[in-house]
Amino acid sequence: MRFGPLLPTAVYIPLVPSAPDQLTVDSVDTTSAAVSWNQSPGLDQTQHHYQISYHCPGTEPHITTTSSHVITLSDLEPATQYSVIVCTVLENGKQSQLVSTTFTTKHVQWWKRPYRVAAVFVLLAVIIGLWDSYATSERDQLQNRLNTRTTERDQLQTSYNTRLRERPAKDQLQHPDYRERPATESSKYKDHRERPATESSKYQDHRKSPATDQLQHPD
Repeated sequence: MRFGPLLPTAVYIPLVPSAPDQLTVDSVDTTSAAVSWNQSPGLDQTQHHYQISYHCPGTEPHITTTSSHVITLSDLEPATQYSVIVCTVLENGKQSQLVSTTFTTKHVQWWKRPYRVAAVFVLLAVIIGLWDSYATSERDQLQNRLNTRTTERDQLQTSYNTRLRERPAKDQLQHPDYRERPATESSKYKDHRERPATESSKYQDHRKSPATDQLQHPD
């Protein structure tokens, strides 16, 4: 049995490939994002790959390629908006139309980063140390003021007590009869107490006067 000559099989290569379908951002972190898309239709038997470009405003785009339908973009800036552009590229270099999307990376949660937590604790320790030093200095100043006022009060009290002790001596020097006054007053009262007896003696002498007169005048 003879077979005829084999004819070459024609391979269809489209002039312009179709663009990726349903470009989606699957997950976003602070510094990375996962992007996926569906395979371009009509390219099952055609060699192709995908070109991905991403950038944030004001920066040059990063360009990478992959034959997969999923890619993870890394080394991103936190809390930053990015634009992603994907296209299909044939082996002859022909490119499809561009499809794009945007996403924003998450804010940094500082408590999840050990070095930042350590920095916060160091800062707190410095603040606490400064506050303790300030409080100790203020306390010492207040204690010194209190001690000074206590010393001044004691000096005033001592001076006052000294003046009280010196006053009687000065009064005695200025008035020598200062201590004799009570005795003089008491002597006045003593003389006053003797006055009734003096008056009674007068009356007694008056009662005795007739006899005396009789002796003086016998007639």
